[in-house]
Amino acid sequence: LECINAISKIYSTETTKRLAGKSKASTGFLENLIKSKSEEYGISEFISKSTIRSRHRRGVLCASHRGTPSPVASAEMALVKICVQMGKIRMPLTGPQAVNVFNNFIRGACLQELLFEFQRVRHLGSMLLGSCGLTW
Repeated sequence: LECINAISKIYSTETTKRLAGKSKASTGFLENLIKSKSEEYGISEFISKSTIRSRHRRGVLCASHRGTPSPVASAEMALVKICVQMGKIRMPLTGPQAVNVFNNFIRGACLQELLFEFQRVRHLGSMLLGSCGLTW
């Protein structure tokens, strides 16, 4: 996030400066900037040029957060461990089986209430509020 924010600020400053002087940025400027800042921050993930351009266009150079976290994020790691163990004993779970295990795991717990409220407020959810579907 800090790397993308830094790239956005530099790109915006450079393009604004170039527009004022009626000149274009050098070919590959954004690509080279992304590459150098990724190395500087030690980022190996892909950073899209369109992300940087859209931040400049909208005037939002620094994102304050990466969105609302899932209310069941704390339980997801437990499901991953269950899936790994099932795979180790040569009985891997299919997608629908994993969803069923997860819904049974959170049923009756405070996580189900949190998920219900999260889905209700955002008008999300599978067939039943308070449960996860395959797209989760």
